[in-house]
Amino acid sequence: MSVEDLTGGFYNLHENTEKEAKLLQSTAKAVHYNADLLNALIARVNSAEAAMQLCSEGMAKQDANVTKLTEDVKLAVKTLEDGDSKKDATLRQELDIMAQKLETGHDEILAKIATSTAASAMASVATSSATPRIGASRSNTKHENTLISAKLI
Repeated sequence: MSVEDLTGGFYNLHENTEKEAKLLQSTAKAVHYNADLLNALIARVNSAEAAMQLCSEGMAKQDANVTKLTEDVKLAVKTLEDGDSKKDATLRQELDIMAQKLETGHDEILAKIATSTAASAMASVATSSATPRIGASRSNTKHENTLISAKLI
């Protein structure tokens, strides 16, 4: 081997070593950049996990509150329904009593009308047969109308 071949080989080796050094530097920069990205990603995932933990605790509290409120509302509605059914029963009983009183009163009034009509009819028959009057046909017609209307009631 000649000196020129040795020199050329040395330069080739030096160039190859420089290329490899540059490649190693570039690879080291890429690895470092990727490590920074991975660290940033891990930090974001950790903060997301912490937020999820807080949210899930908050959701559990809210679920417990919603369940308690639902039970309270159910209890209140049941209480109202019970009170309404008791009031309904009381009002129905009072209405039944009032209806019975009205029917009894109506029957009593009909009986009084019938007795007073019969008494007045007897009185008018007794007076009309005792003293005949002029225009008696008109008063008899009025009296007959009263008797007919009393019978219809």
